[in-house]
Amino acid sequence: MNGKRTDIRRGGKALRMALALLCCAALLAVIPGGAGAVEVSKQNWEFEHLRHCNIMTLKTNQYTADRPVIIFFPGKLESGSIGDTAGWIRKYALYENLEADIIAAAFRSEPLKLQDWKGPVQDLLEYLREKHREAPFPIIADAVSASGYAGCYLAELFNSEGLPVKEVNLADACIPGLVTDEWITEIAAMGTQVNIWACTRSGGKMSDEARRMATELNGKDHIRGEILDTTHGQVLHDAIYTRGVHSEYQILATPE
Repeated sequence: MNGKRTDIRRGGKALRMALALLCCAALLAVIPGGAGAVEVSKQNWEFEHLRHCNIMTLKTNQYTADRPVIIFFPGKLESGSIGDTAGWIRKYALYENLEADIIAAAFRSEPLKLQDWKGPVQDLLEYLREKHREAPFPIIADAVSASGYAGCYLAELFNSEGLPVKEVNLADACIPGLVTDEWITEIAAMGTQVNIWACTRSGGKMSDEARRMATELNGKDHIRGEILDTTHGQVLHDAIYTRGVHSEYQILATPE
């Protein structure tokens, strides 16, 4: 008889534990935004070969009107490998707190010149054109370092093709002679918000130009410029976590 009572008690304890786990799962399911948060683990990556480039998308991408599509362009060292490009996003945890769709683009090998980004950008236009026609979603371009040309060219091309670009973030990405004051002003005149993020702890012509442009263009229509006390590689991360970039799509607590 005592054995039966023990079995009953054990069975009741197991049932209570199962019910508790079920309740926890149900609670997690109703946390606002939890299901739509960006998940940048390798298990959530998908790779595709386009005509001029490789892209990484997320299995959780939805391409709906209420979520932005953020297109990430890497620096020169990561631009020849989509795996390295995706790894940069993970390294700096760029988008983990957002409810957004993410696309990253890279060449199959290191480009001969920065203007070669025209081909991948044209690929992205064709990749997104039909999706955008079905559900017009906000489009944002984030470009770091030597991919500033790609971010600007995407804004110009997409805007002219009827896919409005909401915002371009140039993270220490003002390439002398290619990303010019005039070009940025023209993109801003199309209605795209252009944010120039420069840094204090890196030298070189590109960083010098970013600091100059951030100072001289700040405050013009649809242009924001700011110099952050950080390094060249850290600029976009700091703009996101200390200056509110993409904050309108933030759904979770900001990591320390």
